[in-house]
Amino acid sequence: PNRRIRACPKSPKSPWDSVEFLSTPEGQLTLVTVYSRDSSTMSYSFRSEQRNLPLDNNLFTFRAPQGFEIVPLRSDP
Repeated sequence: PNRRIRACPKSPKSPWDSVEFLSTPEGQLTLVTVYSRDSSTMSYSFRSEQRNLPLDNNLFTFRAPQGFEIVPLRSDP
């Protein structure tokens, strides 16, 4: 049978009431449902999951759009 996990926020100020995760016995995520305090829900379904695909490191390099200045948040020694 599929596994269902429900997570609830620690803070009462959270706009979400809970988030529910559904996975196969093999651990593949198939459905995520977000329950909001205003009684609305959002569901995301997943299929054809592929794990640990080889990806080029350049996919994870940030490049600022032209005309934007990059401000360093720390000083290098």
